[in-house]
Amino acid sequence: MKNLILAAAALLGTACVHRNLTSVRDVPNSNITLIETADLLDLYVYKQVKHVFWQCQEKARTLTCERACGAGTDLECPTAEGLSVSSSNLRSNVR
Repeated sequence: MKNLILAAAALLGTACVHRNLTSVRDVPNSNITLIETADLLDLYVYKQVKHVFWQCQEKARTLTCERACGAGTDLECPTAEGLSVSSSNLRSNVR
């Protein structure tokens, strides 16, 4: 019984995180690049995908990016949750 509980805890405790780049756009007449990603959190029995927006600036030949939604910002990122969610079925009306 103890082994079964340990195996279940290990299975539920494992997670995979994937980040797919969906869009990269340069802002004309500035050194700003806008990036969009689809971040997939896969907990084996539950999945969550966030459509994350990033604002990047080039400084000294290095691209420095900050999140434009979620994680400490005032804006929430569009999110899909459920058992059969993938980054390919996440949509938003942002153009």
